[in-house]
Amino acid sequence: MYFLGNANFIAGILLVAAFGLTFWQQRSSWCIAAGFYTAGTLVGIGVKVYLWLLALWLAIALSDGSSTDIPWAGLILPITASLYGIASVVLVWPWIGQKNAMRFGKILHLIVLPVFFSTLLVCTFLTRGQALTLPELQWLVYGPLWFRIRETINPSASRT
Repeated sequence: MYFLGNANFIAGILLVAAFGLTFWQQRSSWCIAAGFYTAGTLVGIGVKVYLWLLALWLAIALSDGSSTDIPWAGLILPITASLYGIASVVLVWPWIGQKNAMRFGKILHLIVLPVFFSTLLVCTFLTRGQALTLPELQWLVYGPLWFRIRETINPSASRT
């Protein structure tokens, strides 16, 4: 499990580097920032999905129920996180037009992500009786950084 902490650290460094690269006005820096965002998002979300699926697998393996009883509700969180991560990464790259990417990005980051994050907050509070810790607040980085990177493609098109 030691590598999971390192993976989150690497994801954080990649996301910070992506943010830093958005301040340069060259196209190559935008492409590198998008690449760092892609890698950081996939690593960060991938580690969380892995841990959730591991916990689900352990719960199934250690339960007294039959092996055919799969708690389907436990799959909602990892599947939603995976879909969010993939959609976020696909929308940051330029093969989707700026107007469509911004429209779907607003839906994804301003509607889907807050609902998902609120669910995480409630579940964490109900199971542990405490608020979120710093590593769990990583979810708040993906949306604003996505908009920052996407707006560097064509700044005039994103403001209309």
